[in-house]
Amino acid sequence: MKVIVDHIILAYAFRYALGRRTSSAHDVSEAIIENLDKIPKYILEIMNGEIREAAAEGMLGDNCDEQAWKELSIAIEEKLSPIRLSEKVCVWTKLRSAQAHLSTCGLLLHTTEGTLKEKDLNHCPKCGNKIQEA
Repeated sequence: MKVIVDHIILAYAFRYALGRRTSSAHDVSEAIIENLDKIPKYILEIMNGEIREAAAEGMLGDNCDEQAWKELSIAIEEKLSPIRLSEKVCVWTKLRSAQAHLSTCGLLLHTTEGTLKEKDLNHCPKCGNKIQEA
């Protein structure tokens, strides 16, 4: 039996589950994916920004949790923009490379707009080296 909830309850559940190492990551991300059409665009943008920020800080949880949030992020991006899936996966790969490089320079990867811009990941602001994809 499926329970119908308001989109704001899904937003609360998202905030609770993001970064936790429990089955809640999978359950909540799956529920959000099933209800993408019922969630306002601005809430989806906030969720995606928070997923990106948590990813940059290495705070998505265990590997299985990270996979659930990555799948949600991709689903949100597909809902919000017509960019092809292969390009989105490439940006995630580049994000991981940038995060690894910047941490060696003592920096954290943050985005001020809440969404990842691929152009922001080309060079390290501290050492100036080009960030290579993994």
